[in-house]
Amino acid sequence: MRRRRQMAQKPRFPDGPHRLAVAMQWVSVITTIGMEMALPAVVGAWLDRRWNTSPWCVAVGAAIGFAVGITHLLQVVSGQHRASPPASPRTPSSGDRARTAGDREEAALDTPDETPDGGGPP
Repeated sequence: MRRRRQMAQKPRFPDGPHRLAVAMQWVSVITTIGMEMALPAVVGAWLDRRWNTSPWCVAVGAAIGFAVGITHLLQVVSGQHRASPPASPRTPSSGDRARTAGDREEAALDTPDETPDGGGPP
């Protein structure tokens, strides 16, 4: 019972997204690369049957599919393609930081005061 209570108190995955979500993203990337390689050859086979030009369209489709698939695969391997989600929300930079009480006081001092009669500054 004690162990169950301790596990309920700890966050399940504090360091990032759920492992299943990351796995599904990788499956998506791998499937996309496979389709990029296979579909041009399939379209080429269909065109060969339609135009009776066997094997030229299949060869051209396979070459295009291979080139596109390898290019995408190299992007994934080199890290140019985002296959995993951002690890954590972006921390605010100095330009994005919330205004502090001192900043608000400075801004209030910079604004012109109105006169008691409702008019603007003289």
